[in-house]
Amino acid sequence: MATQGWVQKGQIASNDFQREVLPNMIASLPAGEFVSVEMEGLSQTSTTGVAVVLDRDCGVDHLIHNPDTGLTTTVAARVSYKTEPAYASFTIGELELTKRRRELQTQEAIGPYFTIQGTVTQPETGTFVCGAAVATSDLITFVTDFPGLVETRTNWTNGRPFYVIWATDLWDQGFRVDVKIAPDAGRILGWP
Repeated sequence: MATQGWVQKGQIASNDFQREVLPNMIASLPAGEFVSVEMEGLSQTSTTGVAVVLDRDCGVDHLIHNPDTGLTTTVAARVSYKTEPAYASFTIGELELTKRRRELQTQEAIGPYFTIQGTVTQPETGTFVCGAAVATSDLITFVTDFPGLVETRTNWTNGRPFYVIWATDLWDQGFRVDVKIAPDAGRILGWP
């Protein structure tokens, strides 16, 4: 039953990402057809299907496939729900950080090329508040090179640490980060 609840929350978040965050952040991404690996993986009963492995083991939530060039780009996506204040930030768990570092160290690993995080007012019916996109390699380089600017927090549901990287800190250190904010968003933490 707990797994079913987790799957349902994942499906809602993935739908909210595609419904509200993606249309607002699409200009930050390469052109192509957007494919939800996460939704495909959540619907599979196999634990070894391609979508499950890409999502669970590689952190790839979506693909952008350009049929004209044959190129495919990988994307990690996260949605949070909050109206005031919203956050222009990226969060990454300890296990995710280990995987991303492994991907940067070897040409053999698959991981998300872009990381996008967005805020929506509420699940299923909420509206876009803000979003941020960054090259995942830049995000991991920032965490490694500027540890004093990375906040460590604890996930209250499982007790595991995770890291918060503010979009403005990335920008101030010369990293390219694209931030979009809804006109009526109100205060946004992590962005001027």
